[in-house]
Amino acid sequence: MFLYEFILFIDVIIIIYYIYLFYFIDLLLSLLKILFLFLIFIFIFFIYSCFYFILFLMLFFYLILS
Repeated sequence: MFLYEFILFIDVIIIIYYIYLFYFIDLLLSLLKILFLFLIFIFIFFIYSCFYFILFLMLFFYLILS
């Protein structure tokens, strides 16, 4: 009987541990997802700004050379 209760106790501890582990993994994945979206946003913004910078340079040189 004692052994059965001990095994049950260990089992409950393992289940709680795995629940916390999966919750933690889920939390990490959501943080990674947020980070990934943020990086994509920065990358798009960078490309956009480079594009406008090139347009600005073209306009600038066009005005200087003309």
